[in-house]
Amino acid sequence: MNIYLSGFGRIGRQWIELLDQKRELLNVHYGLRVKIVGLIGRNGALVCEEGFDMRTVLRYETLEQLAKGENLEWTKEWHVHGDVLVDSTPTYESHGEPGYTYIKKALQMGMHVVSISKGALLHHYDELMGSAAEKGLKIKYSGATAAALPALDIGEHSIVGAELLGFEGVLNGTSNYVLTEMQERGISYEQAIAAAKEQGVAEPDPTLDVSGADSAAKVVLLSNALLGTKARKQDVDLEGIEQFPGSSDKDRVVRLVASAYKREDNTVQLAVKPKALSPDHPLAAIRGTNKAITFHTVEMGVITVSGGASSPLGAASAALKDLINLNRC
Repeated sequence: MNIYLSGFGRIGRQWIELLDQKRELLNVHYGLRVKIVGLIGRNGALVCEEGFDMRTVLRYETLEQLAKGENLEWTKEWHVHGDVLVDSTPTYESHGEPGYTYIKKALQMGMHVVSISKGALLHHYDELMGSAAEKGLKIKYSGATAAALPALDIGEHSIVGAELLGFEGVLNGTSNYVLTEMQERGISYEQAIAAAKEQGVAEPDPTLDVSGADSAAKVVLLSNALLGTKARKQDVDLEGIEQFPGSSDKDRVVRLVASAYKREDNTVQLAVKPKALSPDHPLAAIRGTNKAITFHTVEMGVITVSGGASSPLGAASAALKDLINLNRC
């Protein structure tokens, strides 16, 4: 399997490292021999028909350093055959680039796609999924819906055949960590954010997480995949945790809940809001950076799955899982 990787940030580099570590496992247990033949960045692509040595690649912090250090030439053409594009570019939710351009090109070239980035699918879901279907290709994106939490996998496989009424989840580890710290330690929002940054849980600018924007993106992707909606992020009733005062009821637990539920007219209501949950609610027990999702079905009842690391390793592992499952199709 020949792989092109777009994006060489924390998650992209973690994915290469994981792929290198799992090389023997992939071969022995899944009959999968993988080589990275293309690395795509802002200057074009670095291409190697024999496959890049992953240890050599990881010695460099940027693709520009790699090109200079190994005397490699940039190219605009992906001239070596590729089977899969793994897109780990930053998620710019306002426009979906550069992932959209890379995914579109990969599909045109007959490549399957594993996307860790959310932006392109948020803005061009119907177009990209339709294009893939026309060409008999697959787009896998479990890493974009909740990193290591297998939310999309369960919805697409484990409850298939059951009528899904809706779902609700804690889909962002940073906001959940902040709320947990505020409630359990009795500290302010500002103190909790500082603690999250100190622990490496929050980005220097955690706006996407605490505003609910990240959770909104995930609930849109999950709703489109599992409930057949054509939702956009602006369809989500959105409220973050920045101004949320907390719950005055000490017997209840506050969580940032992302939800999608069918209405009686078969439309779907999407929301991301802080909620004060009773202790027996399945999402109330989700502490720290953990995540969870609860599916409400007619035939199978209520199903909850929790856990999943909120980290570059967790997201990279989800992409590796998607790659393995592509090979099983």
